[in-house]
Amino acid sequence: MASNYWIAWATEEEEKVSREQLNGIFVLMCGESSIFIMGRAVLLSTIANETAQRLFLGMITSIFQAPISFFDSTPSSRILNRAYYITTTRELARIVGIRKAPILHHFSKSMTGDATICCFNQEDRFLKRSLTLVDD
Repeated sequence: MASNYWIAWATEEEEKVSREQLNGIFVLMCGESSIFIMGRAVLLSTIANETAQRLFLGMITSIFQAPISFFDSTPSSRILNRAYYITTTRELARIVGIRKAPILHHFSKSMTGDATICCFNQEDRFLKRSLTLVDD
């Protein structure tokens, strides 16, 4: 983003900086930005991997330390469903809500991208799509 500001500032007047300086500083800023983005991606993937390993090891430890009577009285399906039931239920409820309310979904997507829609003069297309969804 700084590279965009640099280009905007440096090109306001022709004699502020030379073309070589303009291109050199722009390339340096883009390179630094790329390095920071790559570092962020590596850091986040490392953190995600470490978190997943700790979660998995914690689950394995809990299972191996549980008494045998727990497994005798609890079906394996109940053990497995405890981990995924709540998140799956939320996701299914969200999908059902989107499926039942395409008008609201289209409206929210249109509001999110309203600047893009206006920039490309696509207001009529989105209006027609909204009216089609209302009629259906």
